[in-house]
Amino acid sequence: MKRRMLSMALVLVMLLGMVSFPAYAEEGSSAGQAGPDGVTALNGGEPITPTQPDGAGTEASPYQIGTAAELFWFAALVNGDTTQDGVTAANRGAWAVLTANITIPEGRDWTPIGNYSASTSNQYTGTFDGQDHTIDGMVVNNSGSSYQGFVGYLGGSGCIRNLTLGQGCSVTGRDKVGGICGSSYSGTIANCYATGTVSGGNYVGGVCGSTNEGTIPFP
Repeated sequence: MKRRMLSMALVLVMLLGMVSFPAYAEEGSSAGQAGPDGVTALNGGEPITPTQPDGAGTEASPYQIGTAAELFWFAALVNGDTTQDGVTAANRGAWAVLTANITIPEGRDWTPIGNYSASTSNQYTGTFDGQDHTIDGMVVNNSGSSYQGFVGYLGGSGCIRNLTLGQGCSVTGRDKVGGICGSSYSGTIANCYATGTVSGGNYVGGVCGSTNEGTIPFP
């Protein structure tokens, strides 16, 4: 598969390096490890304390996320960080909605929701609905790791929709690197828009670095 970059509404081939652009995916029909504090503090910043949001994580009662602390807790839940209050096991199929725009404070690193390694495949298979809200200030700085983005690995019935990443977002990874999603395997990304910078080697894109049987509908 060729290296790709998604810029505005077009998927372009990208060889390597850094991408700085807006990109989006229009809405359509679906196809069908955090540290002890759930976040790494950079530049001397104080870690965010993840806080469990209201909701049950189901389609009928999704988690209501309105703060950075609640967003980090949700990532810890999907990734199975049992050091966090209320997390007893990974919930890869959890549902969540954003209830407000969120800016992640400077100096905090984001751990992607869902991940992949030689020993584990942790696909996010739930639904994350941004409800047309924006996340800004998200920094992923893992140049030696693949599957990097807001969601690292989206799979199965997984869906990310109605979400914007602001210009203060930056994602750095090795391969399969994207703003919204590093890699999608049969997942759906709909009505999502990303700005900021994305940097990596192979399979790099503004919205999604790579997709295999996934759905990213266009106008």
